[in-house]
Amino acid sequence: MKLKFLALLFFSIYFVSVKAQESEIRKLNAYENVIVPVQFDSAKQENEYLLSSLTRHLLKQHGFNVFMDNETLPIAAQQDPCLNLRASVLTQGGMFAFTTEVTLVFYDCRNQIVYKAQGSSREKKFDKAHQEALRDAFDKFAGYRYTYKPLQLDKQHKTRLQEKQSIKKQFANQYNWEGKQYQLQKIEVGYLLLDAEGNRKAVITENSDKLYFFNSADINGSLKIDTNQDLIVEYFNMQTGKQKKIILTAISQ
Repeated sequence: MKLKFLALLFFSIYFVSVKAQESEIRKLNAYENVIVPVQFDSAKQENEYLLSSLTRHLLKQHGFNVFMDNETLPIAAQQDPCLNLRASVLTQGGMFAFTTEVTLVFYDCRNQIVYKAQGSSREKKFDKAHQEALRDAFDKFAGYRYTYKPLQLDKQHKTRLQEKQSIKKQFANQYNWEGKQYQLQKIEVGYLLLDAEGNRKAVITENSDKLYFFNSADINGSLKIDTNQDLIVEYFNMQTGKQKKIILTAISQ
């Protein structure tokens, strides 16, 4: 009788754990694309141990829309970076370690972690060990198939959003940033930040919660507008590991 009780308890704990894992993975369904870096932050060279190409391959096996970060994204993904997830593979283990460990992480456009999974390997050869550990992390996806399902808002939430001030009334037309002058160009999902020659330097977008985001070649962060219409951009610097802030000063007309 005691053995039956223990077996039932073990099965219940396992079932709850599996369901919780499935719920976490399905958060990925809210994003349209996954972007995989050619060189991960912890890597010393491009596609080290073939982890970038293997990540792309394994994601595609589960039905994701996958792009390497040196590929051209669809227009919608360029205009609204918050449609995309960024995949990262963090590695641990070295010459004298008995186990190689990797962590597969998915970040949203605000550098917030949406989902992560860990894997490990006792293989001695570096390349095989890292690949085996990554496959072990992807074992958490067993039985999961990606299906794009954008988040839906209830009527009450939508009504509150409609009552908020329009983005058009909050932005100035021109800004000064690091001694150079820039102007805003309206697009469907927000604004383009253009330099004096008309070159695109950044995209300012707005999500369903009226939160603003600033995305350029080097900066991906959140954006706030102060009472002077200055733009305050806060972002996480991957190289220094610190939170940074820049300010674009509104130019009075």
